[in-house]
Order: sequence, then C-alpha cells, then structure tokens
Amino acid sequence: MGKDRSTAVKARVEKTREKLKTAKGGANERTARKHVKRAQRKARQMELRAKHLANRAKKKSD
Repeated sequence: MGKDRSTAVKARVEKTREKLKTAKGGANERTARKHVKRAQRKARQMELRAKHLANRAKKKSD
C-alpha cells in the first residue's frame, strides 16, 4: 500500500508543479507571486510526504 501511495503523491506533486508554470493570480502580479510561492510550498511538502511514505513502505516490506 505504501508504495502506490507514494507514487500517487508524486503524481500530485507533478500536477502542482504544472500549476506553478501557469499561475496567474488574478488582479495583480503580487497575488500571482503569492500563489506561486504557496504552490511551491505545497509541492515541497508533498515531496517530503512521498519520501516518508516510501521509507515507511520499505520498512514494512523488510
């Protein structure tokens, strides 16, 4: 279970990264930057989570 969960998280990270490329935050540049920052933070968090999940799956399989 852990392994496919981490791949799912990785796929979500990819999606978030795609969003970053097209992030236009509405009214002005500042909100756009804010949205980009937020998405980057989210992506980093998700990558960490994927790593943790993968490690846990590895531990369980041993």
